Amino acid sequence: VKIIRENESLQTIPIIAMTAQAMVGDREKSLEVGMNDHLTKPLSAKELHATLQNWIKTVPITEPSTESSEVGLLSSGIPLLPGIDTEGAFQRLGGRASTYHKILSSFIAGNKTTAITIQNEFAEGKISDVLRHAHTLKTSAQYIGAIKLGKIAHKLELACINEKDPQPLIKKLERELDATLKILNEHYTPT
Repeated sequence: VKIIRENESLQTIPIIAMTAQAMVGDREKSLEVGMNDHLTKPLSAKELHATLQNWIKTVPITEPSTESSEVGLLSSGIPLLPGIDTEGAFQRLGGRASTYHKILSSFIAGNKTTAITIQNEFAEGKISDVLRHAHTLKTSAQYIGAIKLGKIAHKLELACINEKDPQPLIKKLERELDATLKILNEHYTPT
């Protein structure tokens, strides 16, 4: 940011931090180093559009309509999944069914062994790896609408950061991840 701000022709260009960090003070730190704004993931298309419109006033951006997203969800081939905020996730993705299909398929394929991997990393004392996997799972769970799983993964991430015993959360995460994958495998057919 400092290098960009030193260039006279780039001093007024908006710089927006986008991070998975939602820790107290992160927004302030971004602003202190010269960024104009700070967004945390998962972010909705509406939130991204509003922020961009705030800083890039010459580019009109149309906001996805909730009504068209609901109609789009019904015709997308994506079922309402029990325990998963399907509608909210679909809206955060701006009603892009192909993107949601890709994210759901990727989540299923990419998390078949995540719980075992995290357990093994913990057993081997690789807390930084547990932290990394918890962080990745938190973000991907939030994007698909698996809110409860995302919250547990976030708690596990914080336990690792704060050097608390993560074992009880690892067990909880394993149960919730298994339940989420079971729902997806029973109610969703990847395209």
